Amino acid sequence: MPKHEIELHEPWLAKPSVRPRHVQRKVVFRGEWTPEFGDAEFSVYVRRGLAEEGDFSCGISYLGSLQESLMLARYCGWAHKHEEIIRAPHIHWLTVRALTAGMPVELEAAVTSRFDSLEGAVLCLVKDFNLSEIRIPDHIERMFQWH
Repeated sequence: MPKHEIELHEPWLAKPSVRPRHVQRKVVFRGEWTPEFGDAEFSVYVRRGLAEEGDFSCGISYLGSLQESLMLARYCGWAHKHEEIIRAPHIHWLTVRALTAGMPVELEAAVTSRFDSLEGAVLCLVKDFNLSEIRIPDHIERMFQWH
């Protein structure tokens, strides 16, 4: 379903606040109304590490009616190892297997050559999850300004 931004960007948050290792922010989107899902909301986060270029991720979660969230996908840089994936960009997708087992989206990941930067990962997320009404260059530039 197409999704439209409904909240202004929160400020970049340094995590942890003392000696931050990364900065992070989120944006909330609302899906277009459908008979089966009604008004669905989604939270998109963007995280950038401060020490290593490959330390980044972005992801999208479904926000349920009781304020619980379900991570649908995470697009990650190459700064960390994930099982057999060593220093390569990868995507975590929520699978039926993980969902039925009650496991997080981190259970499975696949190497990708679709991006090699945080900006590229966000562009993939925008395309894969139909985040509309985003003027890519302006929005992405604004999304990553944190100084």
